[in-house]
Amino acid sequence: MMQNQSTDTVLMIRPASFKYNIETAQSNAFQKAPNIENSNDLALQEFDSMVAILRAEGVNVWVEEDSIFPEKPDAIFPNNWLGIHPGKQIILYPMAAENRRLERDPQLISRIQSQLPGYSMNDFSVSERDGEYLEGTGSLIFDHIQKRVFASRSNRTHEKKVIEIAEMLNFKPVIFDAIDADSHAYYHTNVVLCIGTHFGIVCSESIPENDRYRVIEALSENGRALLHITREQVTSFAGNVLELRNSSDETLIVLSSSAMNALAPSELAFLQQFGLLLPIDIPFIEQTGGGSVRCMMAEVFD
Repeated sequence: MMQNQSTDTVLMIRPASFKYNIETAQSNAFQKAPNIENSNDLALQEFDSMVAILRAEGVNVWVEEDSIFPEKPDAIFPNNWLGIHPGKQIILYPMAAENRRLERDPQLISRIQSQLPGYSMNDFSVSERDGEYLEGTGSLIFDHIQKRVFASRSNRTHEKKVIEIAEMLNFKPVIFDAIDADSHAYYHTNVVLCIGTHFGIVCSESIPENDRYRVIEALSENGRALLHITREQVTSFAGNVLELRNSSDETLIVLSSSAMNALAPSELAFLQQFGLLLPIDIPFIEQTGGGSVRCMMAEVFD
């Protein structure tokens, strides 16, 4: 039986101390420090609205509450430290920022395990001691149909760990560079690449020519149609998109309002061939946290 590309269940973490994270800002050009005090209150408004929208469209949203102590400014982005993969595999991923490692809260992990009986736990966080990082489905974009995993190199995505986890999950790694307009590596692969069942979104202009053809060929090998976005559209999170299924097995394409506004009518029409576009308004989370809707959802596969 072929593995579905998308799932109908996501885990989201309701934040307790969301704010601008100085530790991650050095490598995340998307972050912008706000001039306000009530960051978590604003983030909660956007978070709760997103959960309501997803549930109204028939997505199974599993919400866990972040603990107040210790303070974890990026707990709203669980897909970086946690992967719940096909074959009942849970992976704890190695994180670059020390204050993000606190998100692997033992009590939270215990609650997750209790809801997923029969799943095996694979803890790769020990790699942090060697300075080797791989930040979950921020770093890794899985093509479940073709059994490939795509990753762009950065200080948060180490090639050695990509190969190691790809082998464990029986995926073929496709590793490449993705460079922004300032000649810096994008901090996460999932801002330049999204893979759906029948479509993909890729910022091909960010991939050096010596890698570009290889990546595009691997993405489109099974007939998947590709939408090529620009670096400018990447800054509005037009690549940070996730395909989900709902309880009626209909395809949803979840993206932020800023991403939707950055796409031309013809590009939106292209995506609408493959599912219902579900725009979600999270401008404060995007600007302060430097991540968008895809980063807020840890997919739950069985």
